Amino acid sequence: MPKLELQLGHGIESQVMHKKPIMGLHYLPYRETGMSGASHYPWWAFCMENLKNYLKYYSLEDYLFNEVSANFRKKGFLTTKEFFAIVIWKSNRAKTRVLKGIKKNGKTIRQLTSEVNKENDDKKKVGILEAIQGIGIPIASAILAVCYPKIFTIADYRTKESLTKKNKDFKGKPTTSILSYLKYSKACHKIAEEEGLSLRDTDRALWGVDFYEGKNGLKELVKNLA
Repeated sequence: MPKLELQLGHGIESQVMHKKPIMGLHYLPYRETGMSGASHYPWWAFCMENLKNYLKYYSLEDYLFNEVSANFRKKGFLTTKEFFAIVIWKSNRAKTRVLKGIKKNGKTIRQLTSEVNKENDDKKKVGILEAIQGIGIPIASAILAVCYPKIFTIADYRTKESLTKKNKDFKGKPTTSILSYLKYSKACHKIAEEEGLSLRDTDRALWGVDFYEGKNGLKELVKNLA
């Protein structure tokens, strides 16, 4: 592969040495890729050589609640990539608004998430994140759920619909009010204890109930089909 690229001529070898794009390709010195057998590789050869490293992004939830959650417990903060992986998982369409909000706020992701980690009050933890333009309670709750999966659950319209059917005493809008969200989270803890589930699996199950049983859900969609 590298020999083929170098046979293209027209000053390619000198451009490769300076990592300039050639016909849309970018090259990396092998010392930057950790690959052996040739002095330079196009960027896509590096990706293909390390393809298995990208598997985690396909099952994003597993990556977040295993690797990223463990990283946060160990370091006490999220990296920028980890933070935005959570944002994209929860609400892909919101990522640009959140990015603008982070830039406007002026804090790095490390500073922001370290501040959250140092705060002991749950309400204030949510508030620190919600104060960033573009981060509402649903995204804040997703970030906190990844960082503290045994304490926080995710504010979501599907899970809220399922919870209110199971617990008719619950009132409020957990996606727009911090106090309502904390009450909602407490109600989810209670269900988790009753059902013998983890808080994370309780969230998944409540989501699944509305997906299947809810308005315009899977059950309703196929009910008239043979």
